[in-house]
Amino acid sequence: MEWIQEEFGTIDCKDVRRNARFFHLATAWWTHLAASVAAVCQQGWAETMAAYRLVKSKYVTLAVILAPHQTMTLRRVQAEPVVLAIQDTTELDYTGKPIARQTQASEGVGPLSPKRVGCLAHVQYVVTPDRRPLGVWRVTMLVRTVLQGITRTQAHRRKPLEDKESVRWRDGYRDACALATQAPTTKVVSVADREGDLYEIYAEAAAATGTADWVIRACQDRMVHLVGQQRAVRLKLLLGLSPRRALVTLEVPAVPGRCARQAVCARYALTVTLRPPHRVGQKLSPVTVHVVNVRELAPPSGEDRIDWVLLTSLSINTLPDIRRVIAYYAARWEIEVFFRILKTGCHVEQLQLHTRSRLLACLGLCLVLAWRLHWLARLGQLTPTVPCSVAFAPEEWHVIAMLATGDAAPAVAPPLGTVVRWLAQLGGFLGRTGDGTPGAEVLWRGWLRVQAAITLYSLLQSEMRQPDARSPQVC
Repeated sequence: MEWIQEEFGTIDCKDVRRNARFFHLATAWWTHLAASVAAVCQQGWAETMAAYRLVKSKYVTLAVILAPHQTMTLRRVQAEPVVLAIQDTTELDYTGKPIARQTQASEGVGPLSPKRVGCLAHVQYVVTPDRRPLGVWRVTMLVRTVLQGITRTQAHRRKPLEDKESVRWRDGYRDACALATQAPTTKVVSVADREGDLYEIYAEAAAATGTADWVIRACQDRMVHLVGQQRAVRLKLLLGLSPRRALVTLEVPAVPGRCARQAVCARYALTVTLRPPHRVGQKLSPVTVHVVNVRELAPPSGEDRIDWVLLTSLSINTLPDIRRVIAYYAARWEIEVFFRILKTGCHVEQLQLHTRSRLLACLGLCLVLAWRLHWLARLGQLTPTVPCSVAFAPEEWHVIAMLATGDAAPAVAPPLGTVVRWLAQLGGFLGRTGDGTPGAEVLWRGWLRVQAAITLYSLLQSEMRQPDARSPQVC
């Protein structure tokens, strides 16, 4: 695959044979998404053992596999005026898998709940404001040694931030700042959900040590200093007393237990100075931040009301500025789509591997494959009129066209939107008036159906190009 050669072109597994084996495995895995390592290796036991030896090598790690992709991600970021560095954490559940029986703490997994074990992946996923995925910038793997309680004890509160799991959000903001430093002509905005509501992030940005802007949904009802007042007030109380700026309509995506809908919301915006929280052995300074509150006016019966309190370093002087902040946070949904592709499309939670090092090596490859599938789905929506050759090899779009139309492939590459829709139809997309645009799930189902046909098509094309050895040769 040409894109695999380009995306992993600088990979360094410390041996050219190991590099070649990696490219072979990556190509095979892309053509057999959701398969196990053994199922990916179609040439028998020897190829399967070679793949296991590859991921067992100390030179093939999560960092080594992601390094060339991160280089390409940086190049794509440098070509954009604005990017969103979305950070979030997902659980990878390996209950009942071979790695769950690993007794060595350095090679096993940890508790996720009283009955589940696995690990946490904290991902920095970069997209454009129009939600085109650019790549995975950073991944931090966390494995718990003990299960954390729901309620936080006084002893936990007295711990320094560096000793808590939540430090990953501060480190994620620093990763976004590192990206901004390496792409000085690009505006980088770090986006996080409520778990990322850490005062240390705001303090770092205010101290000018950070080079990235940020949009974070508030989790805590923080105390706010008022000019001329000695006592601080709650932020939500202050928002409730502020005048409404305008109305906005949000597209609420469908999730299990919730239907997609358009939500009419009121917008409130103000600038406040937050009172610093108490930290043992550390004194934090007050920080001035901008606040945008999005509050749904009339939610459907049985549905939770949308009520976002967004803290940001971005300007909110005008209504377009406020709309921009809301749009940036709404784009955070793309990392949820990415996690869904990773788990359901690539089946990373079904990997039957015995050690953490092998698991993380395979996870690194699946992260890039999931990004590519997400990129393909989004590109078909954003640029449907460009030739499909920007994303598909000739044999790929030829086979997709023949399977979808039942006719010979066109002589000229059709538009990308058409080929993506054909691929989605092969995956079960009906294309009715109310179905909207195809998503990543139907695309990966269609892709799996197409792969066997592509292999057969390539073999037939190769056979047609070679002279028949059984026919007499004319001298």
